Amino acid sequence: MKPVVYLGLVGLRRSEMLALTWNDVDFANCTINVDKNLVVINGKMSIGRCKTRSSVRKITVPKSVMNKLAECRQSQQLEKMAQIGKYQDNGLVVCKLNGSYIIPASLSSMFPTMLKKYGLRKIRIHDLRHTYCTLGINYYNIPATVIAKQAGHSSPRVTMDSYSHANEELQRESSDIFEDRLFGDINQKLG
Repeated sequence: MKPVVYLGLVGLRRSEMLALTWNDVDFANCTINVDKNLVVINGKMSIGRCKTRSSVRKITVPKSVMNKLAECRQSQQLEKMAQIGKYQDNGLVVCKLNGSYIIPASLSSMFPTMLKKYGLRKIRIHDLRHTYCTLGINYYNIPATVIAKQAGHSSPRVTMDSYSHANEELQRESSDIFEDRLFGDINQKLG
């Protein structure tokens, strides 16, 4: 379950996490290839291509996240050895203890329990992705084009419309920047 937190915080959707395989994770280059998702149709799980071209992407991931994913993979390998003959090796990054697929709704219902176990406040899985986009744009000043690409949005406009929040704190910071960089000089020259 830990990979869910890390994958959400680098912009993956729940359905993308559940279809992600270790073959999609490039530890040497710190990238993840996102090209499929897990969907439930008429009660049956199915792996399919991402629904839009922009959803198919290769994302760059922080080294610390890759290290955590490597730890998760190692734990998964130990579980696999403990369940010889019973483990369903689908190569999944996010899976049940026996290696099988997790139903998307089940992951959502298990997620709060995992958060509680680690002393984290209750949020939805999608809130991880929302946090990634919001912090990237509003607090870390990452260009919307980069966030849009990482998140698989069709355009930076979609990203900006969904995740840029002009809160009072940001407005105050913006005002202070203009004061320091523009108006201080103009006021001095204009008297």
